[in-house]
Amino acid sequence: MSNRKRNDATLSKLGDIYQYYIALLDCFKMEAGDKIQIEINGDVTLISSQTKKSFQKEVKHHTGSYELTDRDPDLWNTLRNWLLDHKDNLQFNQLVLFSTADIPKTSVFYDWNSKETDEKYNILFNIGTEVRKREKAFRPCYNDIFSNALLAKNQICKVLNKFTIEHLQPQIQGIATRFTPYLITIPAENRDNYIAALLGIALKQVVPLPISGKYRLKFSSNRHRPLPHPIYNQAKFHFR
Repeated sequence: MSNRKRNDATLSKLGDIYQYYIALLDCFKMEAGDKIQIEINGDVTLISSQTKKSFQKEVKHHTGSYELTDRDPDLWNTLRNWLLDHKDNLQFNQLVLFSTADIPKTSVFYDWNSKETDEKYNILFNIGTEVRKREKAFRPCYNDIFSNALLAKNQICKVLNKFTIEHLQPQIQGIATRFTPYLITIPAENRDNYIAALLGIALKQVVPLPISGKYRLKFSSNRHRPLPHPIYNQAKFHFR
């Protein structure tokens, strides 16, 4: 039996923090003219002058063992949102589901990224042909995609052609290892604190949007590409 309190939001907040880690990691990969956005078009977005590089990424974090099932809400909610906003997604070359979940060989999503667009369409369509008793979360998503008069098959296929899954990603406890190739000048014992400092800088980039009262995080390669700071190049350092 779970001992979690009713107002315990730990897991959702872990997901938020993980999302910032992934956005920061993508900042290290930026090239001249690139921009990283958080929660504007989706979880993490790269806007590039090179159209083929631009992507919109939905980030899903799970603790412990987790497998992506055929009616998984992570996938179906993400796909529905992409399709309902398909006109806004024309600027992206990739639509990525980035997840810590595993995809077993028995899954219909196994080897997803190598499948042709028509095969992806048929797999998704066939998943919903069987009506089950417990599908309160799944059926509205499915119907919004395949029973929507405003979505023609060719529009669905345009999105599926860009849709990839990056699965079995490190959970938050191990994500710092993904930064290693970019921190070779930083002593290993300082890297976690360096990453933490960069996350703090990232959170300071909140920009208020006029009139709407909403906020956004936005980075450009010229201003925000992470660079080593002299203090972290030292053998040891201490916060005061």
